[in-house]
Amino acid sequence: MIYGLNAGRNKSLVALAGRYAVLLLLSPLLTPFALAQDVVATVQLEPATAIGILEDIRSSPATLTVVNFWATWCPPCIEEFPDFVDAQVLFADRGVRVVFVSVDFEEDAADVRSFLADSEWDAGTYIKTGKDQAFVDDFDSPWTGAVPATMMFDREGKLVSFIGRQTNLESLSAEISRVLLRSSN
Repeated sequence: MIYGLNAGRNKSLVALAGRYAVLLLLSPLLTPFALAQDVVATVQLEPATAIGILEDIRSSPATLTVVNFWATWCPPCIEEFPDFVDAQVLFADRGVRVVFVSVDFEEDAADVRSFLADSEWDAGTYIKTGKDQAFVDDFDSPWTGAVPATMMFDREGKLVSFIGRQTNLESLSAEISRVLLRSSN
């Protein structure tokens, strides 16, 4: 016995203290994880129909809205994602706005939020709702629903460019510049 504590209780206290010691040692490692979870929870991801997205485009003050359709399960989409983020930075002062639309299933929204948080994209992003074909058809474009795909809309919401394949920053920048030049004439 140790000063009035029986040996069985003492062993339990030592084991409990040992568990807390491990948690205290691990807490600096767990804190970034907890912070990352908080960041993921605050990522803006709005469920939307095609009609809702088109209304947002028409009500935006942007000169040109670049809409990228992507999915977390699509390697080319993931590869080109940073190029769209860079394009937003490069062309923001010329009135260009980049909007991402995830075509993941709504039940995969946590995966979408996690990817967006990892990508440090803090602007709003949509996740498709409703039936796939109706969503595609409502955009009234050459889009078949395959991703990645990119549409560019002028300030009135008119489709002015369509890219039905993976792109890169150089090609994307060239197309944005071409559309801006054409619209200024």
